[in-house]
Amino acid sequence: MTYKTIDLFPDLPPLMMVNAHKLVFGDYKPTSGSNTEGWDIQAEFTTSARSASPTFSWTGTEGMNYDFLSFSDIDPSMIIIYDQHGNALAGSEKETLKDASVLNDFVAPYSGTFYMWAGWKQSGATLAGIGIYGDKDSIPAPGIAPYALNGTAGDDALVATTFKENINAGAGFDSVSYSGNRAAVKLLKSGDSLTVSTKSGTDAPDVLTGVEQIKFADKTIDIKYTELTQSLYVSYFGRAADAGGLVSFQDQLAKLNAPTTVNELAAKYNTDQNIRSLIDSFGLSAESKALYSGDSKAFVNAIYTNVLNRAPDQEGLAFWANAIDSGALTRANASLSIMAGAQNNTTAQGLSDKAIVANKVDIASNFTFTLDTPEKAAVYSTASAAATVRDLLASVSPWSNVPNFQKDVDRALVKISTPKSAPDHAGDVPFAQADSPAIELVGLESAGDAPALFF
Repeated sequence: MTYKTIDLFPDLPPLMMVNAHKLVFGDYKPTSGSNTEGWDIQAEFTTSARSASPTFSWTGTEGMNYDFLSFSDIDPSMIIIYDQHGNALAGSEKETLKDASVLNDFVAPYSGTFYMWAGWKQSGATLAGIGIYGDKDSIPAPGIAPYALNGTAGDDALVATTFKENINAGAGFDSVSYSGNRAAVKLLKSGDSLTVSTKSGTDAPDVLTGVEQIKFADKTIDIKYTELTQSLYVSYFGRAADAGGLVSFQDQLAKLNAPTTVNELAAKYNTDQNIRSLIDSFGLSAESKALYSGDSKAFVNAIYTNVLNRAPDQEGLAFWANAIDSGALTRANASLSIMAGAQNNTTAQGLSDKAIVANKVDIASNFTFTLDTPEKAAVYSTASAAATVRDLLASVSPWSNVPNFQKDVDRALVKISTPKSAPDHAGDVPFAQADSPAIELVGLESAGDAPALFF
């Protein structure tokens, strides 16, 4: 049994696990008379005790989808779900609900004990409570175990014969071939793995690791440089790559035999003129200049806000601003260097920054993967579309669940596919500065309003 834990949160102390309130599920009872949420079971708890313990234990079922609610008279800090050993599994996103926090779409990775920390903040003996709600219909039907297909230490050309395969290609440059067309499947990146599933949902997905290339009947998808290219787009433009830009810069990185990580690419900036020119093409573009402007401190502040979703601490601000002012760091290379620095930082804040960058890059990759037809790719070609995807990535947190975030990705695609009126387009400038340069979508020719999509 393997599953991902979140190291950003401290482990749940054993004493809190022993003293946790034990919850028992019963049948879900809709408050409005209709079960629009689709829940089947519920476990709820309320108290008016002063400084009540906000830790609960409950028994989950593998594969079941759970939603959580926590409320207190002061906004709860957040909800955290722990496994039976006290390792953090999920945390709630920022919510707009007054005096409440919610965490949706948690899928239990095993059957057994879990813990919920409710994050209550009470001003006294005031009412606080929690609710856990489960959907039995979300439990996958039992089936045949996935087939394991392993590569060698060399270059492998593997063929996917059916879905529900775990393909570990190993070292070397490895490809996996599928008989169908690219648009027939969904691709979803999460960490080191890539999931390939049918859009019909009738077949269990393949899980790919160590694969550099996926071949379909109508096109080939490069995986080797996907993460690095998306990292460049996130760091310099705050958005996912457009379909044409992704292919263009993947090709350029491959021709330069570039390294595949942000840290290695940033290190080559001062020693490889071709790499320097490629990075400069991002940093000196009109789109990047529109996002990052002002004096050195304002410039660094904007990069932190865009890449890490936070303001810099004074030490970090001084370090990067002084590096730019002294000439040790060019503005063109600053964004990539700050992202690389975040990935090397092992402090608590550094681990949080590393997690948010990883999540942003995965979600950016998944957005571009959704542009799997010419019609879908075409709608992501305007300033307003870029702003929508920039807002999508700005909502990512260090504890975002990447697979569950796909619903937000899909909503963003629907939003940019809806035609906008001329007054709506009047605000299509970054940071609402009417005199800023127009955004240029790198890798695509200039385009006007794109056609609408119908799903």
